[in-house]
Amino acid sequence: MEIKQNVLEIADLYDTFFIDVFGVLFDGSALYSGTLQTLKQLKKMGKNVVIVSNTSQRTETAERGYSEWGIIKDLHYDYFVSAGEVLHECIMNNSQKIEDALSRKLSTIKCLFLGNSEVFKDTYITKVDSLELADMVYVPCPRTRNGMVRVDDLFDQNNEKVPMKNLLCEDWRTLKNSEDEYVLAEFYEKLEYLSGLKKILLIANPDITAHNTVDGHRHLTLAQGGIGIYYEKHFGGKVVYYGKPYADIFELAKSKVNSSGKTVMIGDTLWTDIFGARKAEIDSALVLTGITGEILPQLTESSFEEKIYHISRGAAEFFNEPAPVPLPDHYLNRFAKD
Repeated sequence: MEIKQNVLEIADLYDTFFIDVFGVLFDGSALYSGTLQTLKQLKKMGKNVVIVSNTSQRTETAERGYSEWGIIKDLHYDYFVSAGEVLHECIMNNSQKIEDALSRKLSTIKCLFLGNSEVFKDTYITKVDSLELADMVYVPCPRTRNGMVRVDDLFDQNNEKVPMKNLLCEDWRTLKNSEDEYVLAEFYEKLEYLSGLKKILLIANPDITAHNTVDGHRHLTLAQGGIGIYYEKHFGGKVVYYGKPYADIFELAKSKVNSSGKTVMIGDTLWTDIFGARKAEIDSALVLTGITGEILPQLTESSFEEKIYHISRGAAEFFNEPAPVPLPDHYLNRFAKD
């Protein structure tokens, strides 16, 4: 497996670049060095640059937020496609996925919003405040009263540190952090209660974890996709997802670009970015930063190839696939030229 240094080494092979944000352009607290210059270089080369993100925000909100980091539309990229925007578009124009999950027409569905309901503005879904009245529960970014939930500081009953690769296999009631707080127990109890009521979860961010700033430092935190997969695996719950690796977000991204040339997806995870790209029938490149960079040192296999295959098999298990998740067409040490 050849590992190239940065995206510019494969730039001549493609006309369009779909690019993830967290773990590729941004490390959870700051942009990776060289990011803005590399994006501008791709634009200067005449490439179509589309940010394809699993953020649950609508596109306009996300664009404003990323502009504060210095990533400016038209200067650094052409279009921004978010999982939240995809969900809104599908509710407005293609609601079949949700209607099939509930065996109900969209106009009759009642939803409890546990977080920001911006994505549902001007849609036909009825908002309710009672869990008992809800047909579906919209899941926001997981938080406790102390904020985002770190998953890089968890220990099992034997006081052994829990590696990220085991996060979804553990009994969350038994895991505690270094301050002896059982930070995942409340999520287990909520999911257990929801499963008893046979509630369907709606998630507009299939990421399992993400890097974020907690208490002034960069840490790995639980994301919505982690909640959804745990609900499915441990409680047999039903979840409707929007975002990578599912087809809707890639279809919307493709619709933004008027090009018959080749497209590549640049991402940091096999199970969202790379798996999704393969299903969308486009090439992919895995950067060895972000989530992949977090997992690789935790694995005991001796070679890089064996470690990648290990992650691929685990990703297939997450998404109930019969075979390992397909491997990327390229490997990059990082996205940007430093």
